[in-house]
Amino acid sequence: VVLVSDGADNSDKLDAGWWQSLAAAGVPVHTVGIGQASDPADLELADVSLPDRAHPDTEVVTQLRIVHGRGGLARVRVTSQGELLAAEDITLPEGVSQSVHTLRFSSGDSGVKQLEFSVEPPVAVDEVAVLDPVTENNRQPRVLQVEDSPKRVLYVEGEPRWEYKFLRRALDDDPAINVVSLLRTSPNKFYRQGVLDASELANGFPETREQLFRYDAVIIGSFDAAELSTAQQSALRDFANERGGSLLTLGGQQGLADGGWARSVVAAAMPVVLNSRLTANTFVRKRARVLPILAGFRTPWLQLADTDQANLDAWRGLPELADAQSVGQPKPGALTLLEREPVTPGNTRTEPLLVMQRYGRGQSFVLGTSGTWRWQMSLPSEDQRHERFWRQLLGVLVEQTVPRLDVQVSRPVFRDADAASISVVAYQANYENLTDAVLPATLTLPDGSSSSVNLYLDAEHPGRYVGEVAMNEDGPYSIQATTPLDGESPSLAPVNNEYWWVSESGNAESYNAGLNSAFLQRVADTTGGSYLAIEDVDQLLTTLSQENAALKRENRLPLWNMLFFFLCLIVAKGIEWALRLRWKRL
Repeated sequence: VVLVSDGADNSDKLDAGWWQSLAAAGVPVHTVGIGQASDPADLELADVSLPDRAHPDTEVVTQLRIVHGRGGLARVRVTSQGELLAAEDITLPEGVSQSVHTLRFSSGDSGVKQLEFSVEPPVAVDEVAVLDPVTENNRQPRVLQVEDSPKRVLYVEGEPRWEYKFLRRALDDDPAINVVSLLRTSPNKFYRQGVLDASELANGFPETREQLFRYDAVIIGSFDAAELSTAQQSALRDFANERGGSLLTLGGQQGLADGGWARSVVAAAMPVVLNSRLTANTFVRKRARVLPILAGFRTPWLQLADTDQANLDAWRGLPELADAQSVGQPKPGALTLLEREPVTPGNTRTEPLLVMQRYGRGQSFVLGTSGTWRWQMSLPSEDQRHERFWRQLLGVLVEQTVPRLDVQVSRPVFRDADAASISVVAYQANYENLTDAVLPATLTLPDGSSSSVNLYLDAEHPGRYVGEVAMNEDGPYSIQATTPLDGESPSLAPVNNEYWWVSESGNAESYNAGLNSAFLQRVADTTGGSYLAIEDVDQLLTTLSQENAALKRENRLPLWNMLFFFLCLIVAKGIEWALRLRWKRL
């Protein structure tokens, strides 16, 4: 087989199974690469990375990957149904074939928005524009769902304190996060804020796994571990391990080691090894300064300014913390992001302050202080470093949580494709895998009509449902799935999720139009063929005559199944034994 191609893959179906079937066919494929690796005059908007969902009137941060043959000044735009949402001039660097640029725009009002990103060719120094030979690849369509569905964070405090007040205040204006707080005001009384109805947290800390798993993140403040039963502690541990949520424990008089958390079931999920003594007194009301380490400076959600030098100055200019608490020894695999200066006389070594680790499906954090409120009190009222720290920290807590129903499509844009592969991962209320054989879903077509489709359980991946939907029109499609009811009288409302994508036709060849010689070389190597550039195509006849399938094919047959060779072996063995008997040797 001789394949003449530029090596561009428009199908998005070349997985490991495809390569194995290609190699198992036993037919050598000789590939001939045609085209050029890149066109200096071509400008291509190769990819646009943006979140699937956004909250109303919030900033959407988008990453644009642009392939270009030369540098210069270019302009990027984002529009929605002809309305200009953002436009920005960018500089394409010289000497590189592609670059990534950041574009920010407002999400606007609620609703499903079909966006179009575009880039205009750069203008040379002499202000003479170079014509773009392929203008069809200068745009990328995307769909953004703007909806008011904030993530919910459960914040449990054992005593009224300043950190509780200022943490809630820092998140008041954040539409993406809803803090549901449970503050113990007396031994048998709790003060609730942010609850949906009167029944939520009516008996204090959630009593069942299902009630706890409704939240995306949990913050434990100065709260004694003995206040929770063994079942509640196990549920809190499994909140990170099985539910895939985020757990943050704060310092306090009854927090961390002083609250007995080292002897609790939750200790397995913590990223540090706490002091397990009954008389552990690790909380001190002494001021300490925060010292971010290199890993903290490189963490995006710990940036307090937009540039490296400004970020360094912002951290150095923060006031001291009001208190400090030892978090013990970080576990192997845990990552320390912030440190604090020592508070005990004679100690010169810094101690971990903010430590995190992955645990099961989720993640856990420890912050060894309850005194970040001094940042707000000791800074001017217009200074937003305290608010920015807590919004970014809680943002990463809820961003990576595992949803109960996750609907995914293989790519956001399908070009010249007649079907799209759908994948849904669904869990029950206690986050055990959903075991129903069929999961119904609703498909919405570009003309607005809807139809029902069935997704079937994947036998190799429990809880995963797969299927395909046909695409006969150009435009936006959506697939919506809903979890089935749990019993006849479900205690929790069903969860639904929706995913949007775009189908286009007639322009797949305009994207990734350069020669992909690496792919053609791999095809040839996998099948036993050879790769030739188009300039060396005259060598193809020689290659076919010397490396064809007939000369390289091997047939291997077992000898014991062939009668002639079997008899020969029996005769040879008999002669051997006869000679040994004659010579009287074994």
